[in-house]
Amino acid sequence: MKKSWLLALIVVVSLGVIGVGLAAWTETITIAGSVTTGDINPDFTSASTDDPGTTIDPGTDKNVGMTEVSFSADAATVTVTNAYPGYHSDVTLTVKNNGSVPIEITDYSIDSLPDEISLTSSDSGLVPGTVIGAGESKSGTFTQTVNDGAAESSNYTYGITITAEQWNHASL
Repeated sequence: MKKSWLLALIVVVSLGVIGVGLAAWTETITIAGSVTTGDINPDFTSASTDDPGTTIDPGTDKNVGMTEVSFSADAATVTVTNAYPGYHSDVTLTVKNNGSVPIEITDYSIDSLPDEISLTSSDSGLVPGTVIGAGESKSGTFTQTVNDGAAESSNYTYGITITAEQWNHASL
């Protein structure tokens, strides 16, 4: 019995020594993070023409045709009135990036462009690849020409839409 008692005492002391040797303080810390994303918000902010109907038609000495431009934040509408074959005018649009992340123009589309109207981009202000920083604006000019197939006493209307993405994603 003395040996059992001694063996039990040795086991208890050994476990106590191991417990003391393995004992350590522990503490857990937590790292909290917060991410706030930005936004892109391209808007048309102005639209104009070089022939609003109160001036001499571009390239002539007569005031005959007229180009009207209206816009909302998302689209611009152009109406050509009292025009004639060979009539041309410029439409200038301004896009502002009201978001907090730069944008890149990836495309522009012409909605319902009549066959009687030809449209070209006169400068590189709003063509694909143009980057507009947060809070910045860029303008671009489109030249429209009435073709020989235009009908008499007709008004022609079409729309212009700009597509943009965040600047670092557009070319991926």
